[in-house]
Amino acid sequence: MSVVIVGNPKPMSRTRSAAELVATKLSGSPPEHVIDVIDLGPSLLGWGDPKVAEAKEIVKSADFLVVASPTYKATYTGLLKLFLDQFAAGELGQIPTFPLMLGGSAAHSLAPELTLRPVLVEIGASCPSPSLYLLDSEYETSPDLADWLEIARRYVPQRSS
Repeated sequence: MSVVIVGNPKPMSRTRSAAELVATKLSGSPPEHVIDVIDLGPSLLGWGDPKVAEAKEIVKSADFLVVASPTYKATYTGLLKLFLDQFAAGELGQIPTFPLMLGGSAAHSLAPELTLRPVLVEIGASCPSPSLYLLDSEYETSPDLADWLEIARRYVPQRSS
């Protein structure tokens, strides 16, 4: 089961579209779950909220994750950080995870590798391929996506039928 986590403060964003596209291209089918973190709203500000707990259980049951954020001040959004902070160190149990960030220029192309990947690894994600950075104006047609997919597909668990 593939799960997409989107940390864009704008619902139904390009970040979400890009993450769903990446998950679909990785596995050959659309993600079973998309957690648009903005939908959790103020529930993220406390601990033990049932909506957040349900989202966490979906994440922990994934075969693989795509975790996506727009680039905001050279890093991922605070909204995504609020959700990721709900997980204890190691809690993801080595789920294969693919960090994805979108930005307006190549100036911050290292942001997913330097900022998002470390927090994912801290909470127990296995990030087996390089992180992916795409320009938000060309995420659907980027040659970087095609090149990245050749590497990342090796690490997607095969579905049992």
